[in-house]
Amino acid sequence: MFATKSFQSKILIRLLSRDSLVSNFERILNSKNVLTDPQDTSSFNVDWKGQYRTAPSKGHDNSVVLFPRSHSHVQEVIKFCHEKRIKVCPQGGNTGLVGGSVPVHADEVIINFSRINKILSIDEDSSVVTCEAGCVLQELDHKLNAAGLCAPLDLGAKGSCQIGGNVSTNAGGVRFIKYGSLRENVLGLKAVLADGSELDLSKSVRKDNTGLGLKQLMIGSEGTLALITEINLLCPPLPTSRSVILLGIPNFESVLKVLRHAKIRLSGCLAAFELIDKESMAIVVDVMKYKPPFELKDDFYVLVEVSGSGREERAVESFVSLILENKLASNGIAAADEKQCENIWALRENLTASLLKKGANYKFDVSLPMKNYYQLVEFIRHKWDSSVKHVVAFGHVGDGNLHLNVVDFEYNQDRCQSITEDVFGYTLECNGSISAEHGIGREKLKFLKSAHRPEYIEYMRRTKHLFDPFNLLNPGKFYN
Repeated sequence: MFATKSFQSKILIRLLSRDSLVSNFERILNSKNVLTDPQDTSSFNVDWKGQYRTAPSKGHDNSVVLFPRSHSHVQEVIKFCHEKRIKVCPQGGNTGLVGGSVPVHADEVIINFSRINKILSIDEDSSVVTCEAGCVLQELDHKLNAAGLCAPLDLGAKGSCQIGGNVSTNAGGVRFIKYGSLRENVLGLKAVLADGSELDLSKSVRKDNTGLGLKQLMIGSEGTLALITEINLLCPPLPTSRSVILLGIPNFESVLKVLRHAKIRLSGCLAAFELIDKESMAIVVDVMKYKPPFELKDDFYVLVEVSGSGREERAVESFVSLILENKLASNGIAAADEKQCENIWALRENLTASLLKKGANYKFDVSLPMKNYYQLVEFIRHKWDSSVKHVVAFGHVGDGNLHLNVVDFEYNQDRCQSITEDVFGYTLECNGSISAEHGIGREKLKFLKSAHRPEYIEYMRRTKHLFDPFNLLNPGKFYN
């Protein structure tokens, strides 16, 4: 019986023309919220790096793009897609690095969340914001700042990434060391399941011990189990002061010593601890035409941010004095004002854009035990430096997250594949993770079996089948 129904549904799909599908979407959403012209849809069918593109299907080069404006709109669209067995690709700001928000084939429909972007409430007493998935992170943070709060995450793409995409990929960022992951800060959410029904897990309380943690299944599932439409997010108080320090450090052993001192001396107020290696620093200074704050002669640079209520000033002075007395840093500068804080941060935040101007980028987002953190860079540099332009690294060393970048003269699929195997092989040998914060998407799908035991993969497969038996939600990502 099941096989017969499945066969009949496939016949129905073949009989439905794209024009017929589009007219149904326009009936649900209004024609203004449906894009079909290739000139209008092309930018939604490729990632920002130009690496992942939608493959043509059934005579069409691009997927149709839909812009629902509410949770109920998403429900109606997904219900129709489920009935007609149409595959969907959820898309936020499309700022990801692993191709997770770009359709594999043009017979998928893109559901873009940019018009579901209301802040529904800010509870200042509970420090909880309830917002829709399409809220841009930076805009959300500004609204929270006005209420004396701030978002618990900060990303380089904050000006265009959306909170729904952040939650769906369990994004990390530079505030992780202080506020933890989104798994800790998302109190509740609302989502639409593969058949169009609602999964309401909304909560605005921090403690809830009333059953299985279904919310945690949704966070980081990359839109493969359900489409998140609304989020209850715990937000910390907005710091009233901050200090930003840039240190030049001669070797990685000293970087780790500085980190240990920072965790002890700056406990509770350490907001960021970012590493930039020598070659990365040289590239960003060259491309962005920055004037270095001091002579760049060290192998490593560490950006430290401390934030709080102003009472941490003495702790910062004690920390800096300790670093200098023990000769762990050979150069350093503490920002004198907010403008200088922003100038120092610009070095870190413009690294990705600067590297893209130097050639084809193979980007890796891994986490490693501290003893192996920079050894991976040295291993890849030793093996590949003579074949490529640059092997550089930066990252959130405070939580073990490394962003390794290999810059090639031009994109070479075979070389990229070989380097990827080397990076992931080394990372897994060290019992690290091949995806620290960017997710699996299309890029890391084939490596997932190497990252987990067979029974782990099998339970993932069963979970996917339970929530989405027809594999309609974001196919070709996260699961085979």
